Amino acid sequence: MTIDQIIEAIADYRDWIERQLFGAPIDVETYREHLEIEELREKAEPLGEKES
Repeated sequence: MTIDQIIEAIADYRDWIERQLFGAPIDVETYREHLEIEELREKAEPLGEKES
């Protein structure tokens, strides 16, 4: 087995694990953006409550 084959096997295994856990492979960048948006929403909610 070459290094490239090992890397490909690891990537395939990672995709398989993600499908088992989440139903589909997860794009890391999209997930990070989602977390950032959720964090901003949590910070914005208390500000909105103070105004009312």
